[in-house]
Amino acid sequence: MLYIPQFPLLQVLSAATVVAKHTSALCNACRLASSKTDNPVAKRHFVQSAKDVANSTANLVKAIKVSRGLTVITQMNIVTLVIISLRISL
Repeated sequence: MLYIPQFPLLQVLSAATVVAKHTSALCNACRLASSKTDNPVAKRHFVQSAKDVANSTANLVKAIKVSRGLTVITQMNIVTLVIISLRISL
């Protein structure tokens, strides 16, 4: 089971910002790798991987924003599900 400690909203948003920056770097690396290969299967894989990671990160940020007015347990459940989704896409 994934344990998510309780953090103030500012810390959570700060961590999400870091994740978003890393997502951007990873997507750029996928784009660069895609442009450097002649293998069409590899190109599609790099592009799809970048899309999956970007979408999962966007979902994480949305979940954090949506969970602001909810109970702590509900917040943790929402964010846990989105983090699991993000891990799967990696």
